[in-house]
Amino acid sequence: MKKTVALILCLALFLCALSSYTDQNTDQEEKNMDKLYTLNWDCEPVEYEHFTDLGHYMIELKGISVNDIPAALAYHAKTGDSYATNACSGTAKKNDRNQVLMSHSMEVESSQHPGFITRISDGKYDTLMITYTGSAGPYRYTPEDLAKMDQDPDYLRSVPIKATDVMNETGLYMSVDMRAGDAEGGMDCPGTNPGKPRASALSAPALVGLNCATVKEAIAFLNDSYDWYTLAFGYASGASYSWNMAFLIGDATGEYGLIEFGRNGVYFTPYQNFQSNYYIHPLLAERATLNHGHGRAAELLGGLVDVQTEQDILANQKNGKYSHEMFRPSWEFYSDAEGLSDINVRRTLSAEEQARIFDEEVIHTGGIPDNVEKLAAYFAGDETGLRDDGFVWLSTIMTGVNCATKHAIIEMWENNTIIEVQWP
Repeated sequence: MKKTVALILCLALFLCALSSYTDQNTDQEEKNMDKLYTLNWDCEPVEYEHFTDLGHYMIELKGISVNDIPAALAYHAKTGDSYATNACSGTAKKNDRNQVLMSHSMEVESSQHPGFITRISDGKYDTLMITYTGSAGPYRYTPEDLAKMDQDPDYLRSVPIKATDVMNETGLYMSVDMRAGDAEGGMDCPGTNPGKPRASALSAPALVGLNCATVKEAIAFLNDSYDWYTLAFGYASGASYSWNMAFLIGDATGEYGLIEFGRNGVYFTPYQNFQSNYYIHPLLAERATLNHGHGRAAELLGGLVDVQTEQDILANQKNGKYSHEMFRPSWEFYSDAEGLSDINVRRTLSAEEQARIFDEEVIHTGGIPDNVEKLAAYFAGDETGLRDDGFVWLSTIMTGVNCATKHAIIEMWENNTIIEVQWP
């Protein structure tokens, strides 16, 4: 009898232990599933109070909520624009299976600032946001600055509402680019809905992702929810111009198009399959005077016809950008000292091509000895001087997205920092 009782007790203890082990494994699987994205690098993460340093210049924010949005909008309005990019572009099309494919290339500024991944799960729709704050951001990717950033909750709260690429659980994807500054009267956008809560147009992707499931819902939301403004800048003469915003947007239902801000309004062009740094909507294009990026758009459109997958559209975005930038350049890509081109990719060129580009760089830097020496050192393999000045980019942010399958590939920096997002 005692042996039987002991055996039953042992069996009960074993079953309890097995149940506990199973629960732990289930918890771990759920935790991994909750991660949503995978990284293609292997770094030991460093935990801070408010974020995790994932390595490769990437920061994962913790505990950001929709309750933080009003304070974030107020902080952003007070501190000004931190969207520091140039020569952005993107494409969108349907493949043969009626799936919306989208790409985005954002030529970012300095290589010394982190990018951010944020997931906000308490909005109407669970949303993942990729944010690069650029050289206008206050913190560089150093242990000292990251420690300071950890103690700056106002800044951290503001990061998601400056997201460059947003995808939510429905497959809705939206990316931000900007239009050329324009002195033409009326192109500024100081507000679209007087009396509504104020929000920078830069915040549109984040707020759309949290509140909308389709392109149609997004257009209604943009027209009715906030008083959107673009940040105006001034010439020495006193004339003003604005970095107006533009957004490619697509959803899982097969809708896509281009949203542009300007002339105090939100303008939508359905089924627009590309965007560059010039206005597309006729009511904006007829007034604009300082557009550029036509050559880059032509390169992108030339390869778009063969695109069938998110991998294809990402490859086309890369090929179009590099081809135009390297072999058919225009002023907007020169010089590195002006922060307008990605010179890391030039290492794939021949010595003759490098020499030709170097000569053109010298012209655009005005032959300033210090810059010439730094450029020469770079092409000889020493990038320290240019990096210290913030002139060498870690390439760009590039994306390839399939809205129907809710899958996104995001390449950041020197194309070895890849984040792959897959919504269940």
